[in-house]
Amino acid sequence: SHVRYPRVHHEFTRERLLVLERIEGTSARAWEQGTRPAGLDGPLLARRGAEELLRQIFVEGVFHADPHPGNVFFLPGSRIALIDCGMVGHLTERRQQELLGLLVAVLHRDERQVTESLMSWSSDESAADSELLTQDVRAFVDRYHGAPLGEIAFAEVLADVADIVRSNGLFLPPDVTTLIRVFSLLDRLGTELDPDFDLTTLARPIAERAIREYRSPWRVIEREGAEVLRLLRDLPRDLRQILDRTRRGRLRIEVAVDSLDDFADRLDKSANRVTVGLITAALIIGTAIAMTVEAGPRLLGLPVLGLFGFVSSGLVGAAVLWSILRSGRR
Repeated sequence: SHVRYPRVHHEFTRERLLVLERIEGTSARAWEQGTRPAGLDGPLLARRGAEELLRQIFVEGVFHADPHPGNVFFLPGSRIALIDCGMVGHLTERRQQELLGLLVAVLHRDERQVTESLMSWSSDESAADSELLTQDVRAFVDRYHGAPLGEIAFAEVLADVADIVRSNGLFLPPDVTTLIRVFSLLDRLGTELDPDFDLTTLARPIAERAIREYRSPWRVIEREGAEVLRLLRDLPRDLRQILDRTRRGRLRIEVAVDSLDDFADRLDKSANRVTVGLITAALIIGTAIAMTVEAGPRLLGLPVLGLFGFVSSGLVGAAVLWSILRSGRR
């Protein structure tokens, strides 16, 4: 194999001690700093390293999650050694299918499927504005619609997905976040080894094969059948939980109506205005009665109490009218 990992010395390894084989070679960090030993072929190293990680991601579902320059060594014969497997990424078969489904949805401009995928990945769907998310997804799929698979950079697609998720207050699963980081590191290191490095070209055969398998009739039947079986398997447990919560009086039904809060706020303001209007009308009527009383102090020939009531009623009425006009509702 052109890619190797340090061998574990089991005879020296203990519960709190891991002893690995020492790797003698040129680190990718040293390569970046200008150390270029003779006999090492940069483009060949870039291709071999990328093919290994792509195989791990799309075929094995288990991949080295921290391939930064300090963890990559170049050996004689343009071979590669990857060390420090403390960070290992895992992609379940279902996650692999979701990623491939996302790529297929982008290629076929299926906005609904892309939106549903992003919402299903997030742990808090209620945080997103569905209208704004739909607009972002539409712009996203328009960017890649009609483009040949070989011209689409999978790392770039994932980066755009991350931007959409972040701008809409959603969250990506940890394994997808790790995958984005790995593609970013891989693209950077490959470009350092080979200025003409094109990750998309290397990923194209693997992605095309995976998409063909994903869209094959038997795989579609297998996926849909697995979903039905999962639903039937979980149905008794879900029903049992609902019945148990009902017996305990803990069953809660939450209904979220986006416009209900705004409607309640408008209704509250309208009620306040009606109340103030009724009070103003009562003041006017009381003041009119007070104007007929001959006793008490007078100003300009009018009873002071009645005059004060009219002025107060006029100010309150003007304030209510100003509030209505300012809000744009008459």
